Amino acid sequence: MGAAFDRNRFVPYVMMHEFEALLFSDCAAFAEAIARPHLREALQEIRDAFASPEEIDDSPNSAPSKRVQALVAGYQKPWMGTLAALAVGLDAMRVACPHFGRWLSRLEQSPGAAAHAAT
Repeated sequence: MGAAFDRNRFVPYVMMHEFEALLFSDCAAFAEAIARPHLREALQEIRDAFASPEEIDDSPNSAPSKRVQALVAGYQKPWMGTLAALAVGLDAMRVACPHFGRWLSRLEQSPGAAAHAAT
């Protein structure tokens, strides 16, 4: 990464599975954000089958995005996923997804985090 690389500023995040897992942190917000409020219960059933949204993925055929695609015809990950992430919010994701929450906390405690937060 070059001579200027600062290991203290490199805080990688290895997601256990897929981005959509985080969206299961608040199924009501997820359903509303993708304009499918009638899917709240179906999304919640998926969520309730696991200890954490981060654990939703017991095979390549049942990855979080595959589960969403099965419920939402024409699911558009970049568009709908972004809307859902904004609606669900980091606070809910942080609480429901401990691995993700620890990573966020580490970023917030990293050198320069306070300076970047102020801008």
